[in-house]
Amino acid sequence: MTFSFLASIHAQNVTVEIDGLNLFYNEAGCDDCNGAADPRWRMRVLVNGTNYDWNRDRDGFCGWDGTQNLNWVAPQTQSSLAPISMQINGYESDGFICGGDDAVCGGYGTVRTINDIDDYAPCTWHVFTDYRTCAEGTYGVQWRYYWYYQSLIPGSITGTQTVCYGGDPSLLGSSNNGSVWMTYQWQSSPNGTGSWSNIGGATSATYDPPGGLTSTTYYRRRGSTCGGAADVSTNIIAVTVLP
Repeated sequence: MTFSFLASIHAQNVTVEIDGLNLFYNEAGCDDCNGAADPRWRMRVLVNGTNYDWNRDRDGFCGWDGTQNLNWVAPQTQSSLAPISMQINGYESDGFICGGDDAVCGGYGTVRTINDIDDYAPCTWHVFTDYRTCAEGTYGVQWRYYWYYQSLIPGSITGTQTVCYGGDPSLLGSSNNGSVWMTYQWQSSPNGTGSWSNIGGATSATYDPPGGLTSTTYYRRRGSTCGGAADVSTNIIAVTVLP
């Protein structure tokens, strides 16, 4: 299995989901004039510029809250180039007698940015834990995201050539590697229209056929992925063998 990033197609539709797994708050001593801390979490994830908020209030608490927000961002179509940004805001609620709220963040602050959804591999949950300290209080969020291709782009190959009987073909190149996180498998055929056979070990973006070729052979590169997207094939190139 080989993944390649050189000259790959990068912008295409994917499905992405984001879950909130836990919330955290702590401050020294975990107390104030009316008892234990009363955190107010104001979490926000931005997907391609759209806000998705997760707000929670809890009285008399420090530590990991144990609350989840599955489908914080329900599965949706996005560009593989869409950025994801995690932002944290919050305050510790105190009444007038205690002098008002403290540990006030005063607005959303970005704690993590994923530049492109496909920066991480598809079909697996990527888990992150992020914190922001505001005055005496520290807020945290554990979250994860998952994505997969809706379809694949095959890319294209080069290397059409003519060799002598028993000759050694030159490298079959890749003018475009197709979708970034794609698994390759080169195939050959005696006529380019019938059945195709997998070439053992030929799982890179390029392929160097061995010497000793005695008949004209056609080649293509297949691409596959996880998540249910259909396999795709590149253009077909021929290595013609002269008698």
